Amino acid sequence: CAQDKTRTCTPQPAPPPQSGVSTNSTTWAICGANIRQISLFFLYLLDKNMNMDTHTTLQRKAVEIAAKLRKEGADKPAPEESFGLFKQKGDMIYLVGDTGSKEVNLDNDYRVQKIMLSAMRKDLVSCVQEVSEGGVFEALLRAAMPAGLGFDITTDSEIPEEQFLFEDPGTCAVVTVHIDKDEELVQYLFDNHINVMTLGHVTKGDIRIDDQSYGNIRQI
Repeated sequence: CAQDKTRTCTPQPAPPPQSGVSTNSTTWAICGANIRQISLFFLYLLDKNMNMDTHTTLQRKAVEIAAKLRKEGADKPAPEESFGLFKQKGDMIYLVGDTGSKEVNLDNDYRVQKIMLSAMRKDLVSCVQEVSEGGVFEALLRAAMPAGLGFDITTDSEIPEEQFLFEDPGTCAVVTVHIDKDEELVQYLFDNHINVMTLGHVTKGDIRIDDQSYGNIRQI
């Protein structure tokens, strides 16, 4: 049209919207989708930051507890304490006894200790380390540090990670068993109505908790 001055240009009307589709509704749909994507992205960042904060807190506590134990000489225990130490990589780790209650029950404590002593005599366990006020993590370190071994464990999903690791869970012990006697030990404990929870396994030196790395036992 611009090149032909003798010709009249008639503006072409805009095509009508498709039947049943509103331009405004389409715009709002696009905006809504973008808002959902942005919200999901921020939720991802928030969750990631919270996990990083938890990891940092656990890392700091791990270093503090390891330093305390070394100061006490727990990394060089007396020979008579050898049964409370990890023996080899690959051994299974269990939490055995009553957890979740801090009430003292002497009769039940005696029963658990008697059954564990019997398991030791049957050569069903490699290591028994009592869990005390320092919690499960301290018991694991006491068992691991002298031999330079580590552990890969999974905490109880129904209990906050920090609480599970660092608070006294009740009358229980960290127990290890060779993989060949694993099923026999678990069956023996079940038959005697002893609570048992699978924690994980002994490693060559690395410490992993809930799929998060906390370095090597020799470095913390």
